[in-house]
Amino acid sequence: EVAITNAESGHKLPTGIPIRQLVLNVTLKGPGGHAVSSARKVYRKALTDQYGTIIENVADMFSDATRIYSDNRIGPKETRVETFAFDLPKWLTRYQIEAVLNYEYSRPVLTEETVQIEMARNLIDSRDDE
Repeated sequence: EVAITNAESGHKLPTGIPIRQLVLNVTLKGPGGHAVSSARKVYRKALTDQYGTIIENVADMFSDATRIYSDNRIGPKETRVETFAFDLPKWLTRYQIEAVLNYEYSRPVLTEETVQIEMARNLIDSRDDE
């Protein structure tokens, strides 16, 4: 079992745009620290478009998201206890379990461009002035 507590922030973790995530990596290590088996748990908010496809692209999150697919972020003062099970090989008499929690996000390289979104349109006909 691994316990994670959001002890210091006043908001859910991770916060910000939904591409950010916390990843809990748990590894069973054998002699010499070599990984024998591993598992992971991801905490994030996932958004979908109108077709139910999970959106992974930052730009599409702003323009195409229509609903929250899932949200398992960790709330303020909340503790999550995760259970991981590993099959121990018979040859493995001594082992270590390593748990690492990472905050991950992509930093996409964006090119400068002008974004235009039409908010309204009004057409005035010169015949209206007569």
